[in-house]
Amino acid sequence: MTLVETMVAIALVAVVTGSLVNIGLLAVANSTSANRRGLAIKYAEEGLEIVRSYRDSFGFDSLFTSYAGGGAGNCYGTYVPPDIFLVLVNCNENSDKGAPLVGTPLFRKVTIKQNPNADVDPGKQISVTSTVFWSEKGRETNVVLATILSKW
Repeated sequence: MTLVETMVAIALVAVVTGSLVNIGLLAVANSTSANRRGLAIKYAEEGLEIVRSYRDSFGFDSLFTSYAGGGAGNCYGTYVPPDIFLVLVNCNENSDKGAPLVGTPLFRKVTIKQNPNADVDPGKQISVTSTVFWSEKGRETNVVLATILSKW
């Protein structure tokens, strides 16, 4: 083999190896992204279920009366468990990302509001939105799940 053939072979091996490394790095990045999105969906669903469980255990009206401080129009901070953030009736949207979910890079905020599209008496339905935020590749990403809960 001549020197030129050897150099071409080495360059070809380098290009193939570089491509394989790049494919591997993309696969790891996509796997991490999918894992975070799956975890975010799980925590967003959990946020909705916590509010539903609270309503079922303590009654619909307790969602608005059992928190310390303020009345309608006020934003409330922490709800038990401490990793759920609530913004209650008629509260202005809060730009805060909510509470950090311990052991994860995620934040969760659960918003409870009167359902503006309710075809029933006002105060008989609420809109619950659970949003989970995280940073990925230098940009903010989120998952949003919502449901309507009724007074029954």
